[in-house]
Amino acid sequence: MALPNVRVDAPRYLVDPATVEARHHSCDVLVVGGGAAGLAAALRAAEQGEVTLLARGSLRESNSAWAQGGIAAALDERDSPAFHIADTLVAGAGLCDQAAVEVLAHAAPALMGELAALGVPFEQAGGAFALGLEGGHSQRRILHVGDATGGAITAARTDQALPHPRIHHLPG
Repeated sequence: MALPNVRVDAPRYLVDPATVEARHHSCDVLVVGGGAAGLAAALRAAEQGEVTLLARGSLRESNSAWAQGGIAAALDERDSPAFHIADTLVAGAGLCDQAAVEVLAHAAPALMGELAALGVPFEQAGGAFALGLEGGHSQRRILHVGDATGGAITAARTDQALPHPRIHHLPG
């Protein structure tokens, strides 16, 4: 069956490989993506070896930088990773990987301390993190940097990654 509006002579690539000079690059670890997760992975991998961070354009312009919501961690004395896990599994309506949720809930408190030490200016109340209560959570555990939490986290991680001698950023 012929498809009248489909060109059979259309190229099957965005850039003709015959016209592009190949570049070779060697590294111990290749991280694809310069958002919050990619930056965290690159920084952790750089503890052990040379890292190439392949990201679309500027590291400060990732999708993570646009994230406005807060970030959850069981930091209050009345809260616990077990409560955080239970809330996440209920809110996830059966779609969550329980093992991943458990890792996240147990690691989150220490990671919030790490981000604060990097200079992420989480909102404070009475000398402690101002913990918000949001949908799906039974306890106050949401940290914010106004409505620019993702931007603040990405900026702090970018400021740590760019000067790192073992991280080489290749804009894609």
